[in-house]
Amino acid sequence: ASYGITGNTGIDPYQTRGSLTRSYYNFGDNAGLGFRPGTLANPDLRWESSATTNIGLDFGLLQGRITGSFEVYNTHTSDLLLERQLPITSGFNSVFENVGETRNRGWELGLTTRNIATGDFSWETNLILFGNKEEILELYGTGEDDIGNEWFIGEPLTVWYDYEKIGIWQLGEEDAASVYSQFPGEIKIKDQDENNIINQDDRVILGSDMPSLTASLGSRLEYKGVDFSFMLLGVFGHTVYNRYLRDRTTLQGRYNNLNVDYWTEDNPTNEHPKPDGSREYPLYETTRCYYKGDFFKIKNVQLGYNIPRTPLSNIGVKKLRVYLNLDTFFIWSHLQKGLDPEKYGGDISADVPSTRMYSFGLMVDF
Repeated sequence: ASYGITGNTGIDPYQTRGSLTRSYYNFGDNAGLGFRPGTLANPDLRWESSATTNIGLDFGLLQGRITGSFEVYNTHTSDLLLERQLPITSGFNSVFENVGETRNRGWELGLTTRNIATGDFSWETNLILFGNKEEILELYGTGEDDIGNEWFIGEPLTVWYDYEKIGIWQLGEEDAASVYSQFPGEIKIKDQDENNIINQDDRVILGSDMPSLTASLGSRLEYKGVDFSFMLLGVFGHTVYNRYLRDRTTLQGRYNNLNVDYWTEDNPTNEHPKPDGSREYPLYETTRCYYKGDFFKIKNVQLGYNIPRTPLSNIGVKKLRVYLNLDTFFIWSHLQKGLDPEKYGGDISADVPSTRMYSFGLMVDF
């Protein structure tokens, strides 16, 4: 068991004093240079502090054939340092503040098993399970949520806060759609308070990019000079936002679009709305882009052979190994064509996707 408190400045030197930004002014027909406040000063900033309690247990069973550890932890952070967004009418976009308190609680299980160890054959497996929950405990000492910054008491620091898409308005639903001034083929939003108006009060927390469970399994088998190993990884319980999909499915006609399942009278899908040349983006277009972030991948597979030393000793070779290695061999996810959510974090962008790599290697030791 352990307990400790750590501090974190979280800001750059002199950041509490703000900064100046150069500005251009007109003096009659002449231009002049001057300075204006660039960032807002906050002389009341304090270090954030985190108090962590950790309790662990190491164990071994069956004469060491099963070994492992189990840990639980709780981290309480106070005087949390974050960049708080401000109304643009203030003249500034944001300011650093000690905004409140958070708590991180979780557990981790590590397990190693020697499944078989007889003669020339051995088989070993490693399993790791990890669970975590993050939540905001307090904001500004008021006990109220900060909707503008999308910070909510009892929720993680990063959440997806938006309208909830429940489908596409279909033919035959004209009367129901007209209540919200909409038409068949447009995105249907859930009226959370059932007042026949879609406004800011209908936004809800759709999820967070913080996973609740991470699991990995590795195994290695050896027989004489042959060895085979693999590593599996699964991450579950979070939501991702596909910004790449949003930016490339305008359905307006001016740009190239991704090939998506969009609505027409002959294709009454609930995935994407109808093309509309009168709008740059569909109404409520961001609601199409939230996906379950769960994924499973075969992260690595390797097959190798260590050539016996005796035939090689005559030519001065101490060790010779040949192997075939496969990286990112398989990915399953809820994203299009199995894109890898781990590559992008919680926000899918136009970055290079994960690559599947096959390699053959030869290792020689003289």
